[in-house]
Amino acid sequence: MPVNPSPALITSHIDLAAFNLATVPATDLAIQNVILAQAFEDNLGTTMQRAWSNFIESGQVWALLIGVVLGYLFRSLTAY
Repeated sequence: MPVNPSPALITSHIDLAAFNLATVPATDLAIQNVILAQAFEDNLGTTMQRAWSNFIESGQVWALLIGVVLGYLFRSLTAY
């Protein structure tokens, strides 16, 4: 049997001062969570690929490599 969510949960603007969580049936909260989960369209692979491409294109990879080499040299010269 389908459950119809209350109009307060369907609207895009909810007045938080007038919103009382105790008066909302648990089935309405479950439906709202499903709706929110379906509306979220992000992809971790795409986000990581975009971040990696920016890391390479901006030259930060060279700063990382130079920092690792200089850090290793400094450590080897100061260790006794």
